[in-house]
Amino acid sequence: MRTERTKARAWLVLRLVLTATMLGIVLPRLHPETLFPNHHLRSLLWMGGALALSVVAIGLSVVRWQQMLHALEVRARLPTLASHTLAGLFVSNFLPTTVGGDVLRASRLSAENGHRKISAASVVLERLTGFVGLPLITLVALLVSPHLLRLGAASHLAVALSVGPLAALAFFLLVAAHPRIGERLGGRRWLGLAMTVHLGLVRLRRHPALAGAVMLAALAYQLTVVLVAWMAA
Repeated sequence: MRTERTKARAWLVLRLVLTATMLGIVLPRLHPETLFPNHHLRSLLWMGGALALSVVAIGLSVVRWQQMLHALEVRARLPTLASHTLAGLFVSNFLPTTVGGDVLRASRLSAENGHRKISAASVVLERLTGFVGLPLITLVALLVSPHLLRLGAASHLAVALSVGPLAALAFFLLVAAHPRIGERLGGRRWLGLAMTVHLGLVRLRRHPALAGAVMLAALAYQLTVVLVAWMAA
């Protein structure tokens, strides 16, 4: 018992030191004056609205993760997931990619519930919803405003970047969901992601309504992020 407490304290101290180090590297590089190039009230209101919506977007991402876990038959409280999400955002904003934050979220969650593979599957599948949401938003926008298709190379690129990822994701999910192929791929170390997704999809099929709720939360999150970018611009 003492050994475990000692390890927990040592890990807490290490985390605090690493956090302080990262903040020491990041904070001197921030230039708050560049956030508000002109000090008109209208600009401050737009930026304030964008910041407020950013908080809403984080909340929606937490809800999306919780809905995914419910669909995977794992219960989790929103405050706990919010804590893991904020910790993951901190790490992701420090590291070059968001992978580090996702690994942190999955590892923290699995340490609490003991379901390592399902916890990892929840993070992976939650991320994959973004590969569906953003292309769908783009395609709907092009259908609603067909004049955007007459922008030449930019229009072609937008269509390609929407249809391409959707097709690739559909192929990957079909392969991962196949009972034989998914398990065989999972047996290979370098394709363990396929097995993780396979386990998640098996459970998702049992709860199609919850899977739909996940997609609605994902679309709401992506639309909020788009709106944040528009307000900031």
